[in-house]
Amino acid sequence: MITVSIFLIFTGCFFLYNTSKKASLNYGFVPSWSQSNASISNFLGVTLNTLGLIATITSFGIITGVLFWMFSLILILGCIVILAPLKKGLYKPVSLILLVLLLLETFN
Repeated sequence: MITVSIFLIFTGCFFLYNTSKKASLNYGFVPSWSQSNASISNFLGVTLNTLGLIATITSFGIITGVLFWMFSLILILGCIVILAPLKKGLYKPVSLILLVLLLLETFN
């Protein structure tokens, strides 16, 4: 459940980052779609972050879930702001890390 909540938070933050007017944005399928459909992307980003919050609250409890969500949100936003302008692509490394975490969480 932790990996799913981290994936939801990352995806929501990525949608919200790509709708920003001040950030240097990448050009790919998802960033260009989210730039052209800003209102839908904002709604999707907020919804996915809220689902991530609900997932962490159900996993850890209210106080610990909110604190874990806030820590994850700060960490993921920091990584997105630092790594996205480099235009190296966030999809492959993040997908690989989340897949390994999901396997470890499932089989542990």
